[in-house]
Amino acid sequence: MVLDLEARRMHQLVLRDPQVESEKEVVKNERRYRVEDDVEGKVQELLYKTAFEKHPYHWPTIGWMQDIESFSTTDCLEFYKTYYAPNNASIILVGDLDVERTLREISSTYGNLEPSVVPEETSLVEPPQEEERLVEIALPTPTEKVVIGYKCPAIAHDDHAPLGLLVEVLTGGRASRLYRRLVRNDESASDVSGFVGPHVHPSLTEFSLAARPGSSCEALLRSFDEEIGRLTAEPISLDELMRARNRTELGLIAGMETAEGKASSIGFYETTLGLPAASFSRLAQLEAVTEAALLDVARRYFEKSQRTVIFVRSKGSEEDSN
Repeated sequence: MVLDLEARRMHQLVLRDPQVESEKEVVKNERRYRVEDDVEGKVQELLYKTAFEKHPYHWPTIGWMQDIESFSTTDCLEFYKTYYAPNNASIILVGDLDVERTLREISSTYGNLEPSVVPEETSLVEPPQEEERLVEIALPTPTEKVVIGYKCPAIAHDDHAPLGLLVEVLTGGRASRLYRRLVRNDESASDVSGFVGPHVHPSLTEFSLAARPGSSCEALLRSFDEEIGRLTAEPISLDELMRARNRTELGLIAGMETAEGKASSIGFYETTLGLPAASFSRLAQLEAVTEAALLDVARRYFEKSQRTVIFVRSKGSEEDSN
C-alpha cells in the first residue's frame, strides 16, 4: 500500500489553482513559524545569506516570503514534472524483508513511470572569502548570542571527518574546551554548540554561543578566539582525541539502532555521496585521524578571514542593523 501511494504521489499529484493557493498559505505559515518568528531560524538564514554571495546556499530552502507569494501553479507543475521522477529518487527499505517480493512490488508500482530529463546542475562556485564578515541583528531574546560560521569542505572531502572531531573537542559535552571555558569557568555562556555542515558542496562549520545575563557578544567572541588560538597553536592531547572519537563513533552507531535510523543513514549517504554504506567508511576515517592531522586541519580552516560572525543583540538594546 505504501509503495502504491508513494508511486501515485510521484506521478499523479493534483496541482490546480485552489490546491496551490491553499498550500502556499501553509508554506507561508511554516516560514513564519520556523524563520521569521524563531530566533534560531532567523539567525541561521542570516548566517548563510551573509556567508555565501554566489552559491545557492545563499538562498533558504523554503525560499523568501516573496518567492512563496509569487510562484504560480504553472511553476509548480513544471518543477514537479522535472524533478519528481524515478530517475531522480531513491527508495530505502529497512526491515525483515522478502527481497524478491519487495523488488517485484517496486517494479510493479514504479517500473512503468517515465523518467524525466533532469537539468545538469550548474551551481555557482563561491569565490574565496578574504576577510571576516560581521553582522548585528536585534531579536527578542533574553540574552545576547554569537553565531560563527567558518567555510568548510564538502562532506566527501578528506578533511570533513577531522573537522567533525575538532568540533567535538570544542563543544562535545561537559568536558569539551568551550563548555569548560565559557560555561563552567567564566560563567559567561549558558550553552555552546557546534556543527559541521554535511553538504554536497563546501559549506560552514558552525558554532553557537548563548550568553548569560550581563555577558556581551564581544566578550564571548574574545574567549572563543582564545580557545581557537589554543587549538591552532599545539596538538590536542591523545585523551581528548580518544574522547572526541568515541563520542562521534557512538553517535554514528546509535543513530543506526532503529529501522528509521538505518533508513535515514542509508538514504542520506546515498543522496549526498552515492554511497549508501558510507557510515562505515566514516568510522574508518575517524580511526585514522591523528593529533598532528587535527592540528593541520585546525590551522587551515579556523582562519578569521574565512568566517562570518552574527551578533544577536537583545531587542530593544540595539537597532536591527541588517
